[in-house]
Amino acid sequence: STVATTEQAIIRVLPSPGDHAPFTESFEFQQTALQKGWILETRGQYGWEVTSSASYTGDHSLQMVNFANTADTKYDAVSPSYDLSNMETATLSFKYAYAQRSDNSTDILRVYVSGNCGESWSLRYAAGGSQLTTIPNDVSPAPFIPGTTEWQEASFTIPPSLFSDNVRLRLELQTNDGNNLYIDDINLSGTFSTQPILLSPEDGATDVSIST
Repeated sequence: STVATTEQAIIRVLPSPGDHAPFTESFEFQQTALQKGWILETRGQYGWEVTSSASYTGDHSLQMVNFANTADTKYDAVSPSYDLSNMETATLSFKYAYAQRSDNSTDILRVYVSGNCGESWSLRYAAGGSQLTTIPNDVSPAPFIPGTTEWQEASFTIPPSLFSDNVRLRLELQTNDGNNLYIDDINLSGTFSTQPILLSPEDGATDVSIST
């Protein structure tokens, strides 16, 4: 027998170039995540969402709803585009909070960076299980909601080979009998090139009016 499923396809056209660095994303959205350019994957009761149940700063964070998810499944949260074309060095940092549901929980968080708007991805960070937890030597048998002291920071450099005007981030949680994960205060900083960038008019624009 054959089992078929139908899934809704969403196509979002992102601005090119993307938002200019430096930037901080703290998920204090006045619009939906999709309207802000984020693509959050969900399946049934599990998946990524913007939440007000916990945050490192402000009132919101990005949560991967994952408590007691025993399936070995990957869930993605993909960012809008960012413009790093005028950077010489770049470092990305973020705050995160996570607890194992038991000693056997082996959820894995991976963070990828794309320099071509998501056509290909470079793995820049990975941690899982006891290496990911922010409550060392303890587990949370109930759905995890972090306190103010139960957050940590992770960071990594982005190589110049990925610098472009359409850089995107992908947060991937591979689930395995774990608990909720929270992300907040994604920050990209670095040093800028001395070469100026002309924001307007865009390269190739025609019929440009000039005011004198």
